[in-house]
Amino acid sequence: MVARLIVELGVAVEIVRDDDGKIHREEIAKTLKGIITGKTGENLRAKVRDIGKNLKSTRDEEMDAVAQELIQLCRNSNK
Repeated sequence: MVARLIVELGVAVEIVRDDDGKIHREEIAKTLKGIITGKTGENLRAKVRDIGKNLKSTRDEEMDAVAQELIQLCRNSNK
């Protein structure tokens, strides 16, 4: 379930399985080669960078909000 989510987010690649649900080494090799040397890897790295920037931005905004709340609490307690 988590694996499907990260594939849908674009930060992972699913390895193709056969009709029995088994993964074969050839598919693993092909997928890894695409990630390491191909466009797939470039896309994955770009997506991970974007998500990282978004998370940092969100974290910074949340920290600013917490800091403002603490300032207000301190001001109110000093009255």
